[in-house]
Amino acid sequence: MDIERVNENTLKLFITYNDIEDRGYSREEIWYNRAKGEQLFWDMIDEVNTEDYFDVEGPIWIHINASEVGLEIIVTR
Repeated sequence: MDIERVNENTLKLFITYNDIEDRGYSREEIWYNRAKGEQLFWDMIDEVNTEDYFDVEGPIWIHINASEVGLEIIVTR
């Protein structure tokens, strides 16, 4: 997973479908099973917090762009 700190309030994450599968999820699970998709998202945020503190308390905005190779996820607090 690639992590880019855009600014104080925004992160850009990129994760490939291979990385998603390595984490124990399938592409279909994260798209059609809301609980699995949310679990993957929070796992990713936990990983970010071990590398670079990013508090997601309170409202957040999440934008996901899907491509052939993976997902770009932009998180703004």
